[in-house]
Amino acid sequence: MRKIERFQNELKKKRIDAALLMNTAIKDPNMLYFTAMELEYCFLMIPKEGEAIFLVSALEYEKAKKNALIKSVQQYKNLWKEIGILLKNKKKIGVNENYVTIATEKSIKKQIKNKKFIAVQELCKKVRVIKEEEEIECLKRATAIGDRIFSELVKDLKTSRNAFQTEKDIAEYIDKKAK
Repeated sequence: MRKIERFQNELKKKRIDAALLMNTAIKDPNMLYFTAMELEYCFLMIPKEGEAIFLVSALEYEKAKKNALIKSVQQYKNLWKEIGILLKNKKKIGVNENYVTIATEKSIKKQIKNKKFIAVQELCKKVRVIKEEEEIECLKRATAIGDRIFSELVKDLKTSRNAFQTEKDIAEYIDKKAK
């Protein structure tokens, strides 16, 4: 998967052993980007070399196994112990500080000792700005759909002006057409 490989290259350049991305109380959009899933309380460990590991709860395991872009999906039981084992031989750990609460940061540092935590939000951003062919095609399709909806709206505004009394009416029209 090119996204993960590009991110791993960035980790290597910065001499970061692994990144730990997480969805806890706050959802990190990079989780959706790398896994194609938006789950609660899930964790993604991306080493600078080798296979990324997607840790999910028992409730989400089957869904993640079936739908995630990450091949290695594991169900966690004792989360911090398992993350500690995954990061055992890693000294520098990248974390997206923009999406980690103070409480989660304290838990990480309490449970996973003797590690240097490094902010990787800029590395994530750097990887995400470069679009892959599939992403470009999706953006083109989305733009075409948006153009078509807007054209239909302009036409309907001319012919059915009374149907639109407020901005909310227009927003509902757009939302209905998009769905």
